[in-house]
Amino acid sequence: MSTKVSAVVSHESPWWVARCVEVEVSSQGASEKEALENLKDAVAAFLQGEHISTLDEPPHLEELEVNS
Repeated sequence: MSTKVSAVVSHESPWWVARCVEVEVSSQGASEKEALENLKDAVAAFLQGEHISTLDEPPHLEELEVNS
């Protein structure tokens, strides 16, 4: 069985960090590809014995303007 999840990737030098949107799991790597592969493994391990409920809509990105 496979489950589709979404990832947000950022470059936090010197690492690339990948975060899963649907569950509280993140990982890192020396490259974007490595970070995503590590995240895939981490999410698979997290989901052992767990189930993500089907989302009504896929996650989407919203930008917010914050006063500083």
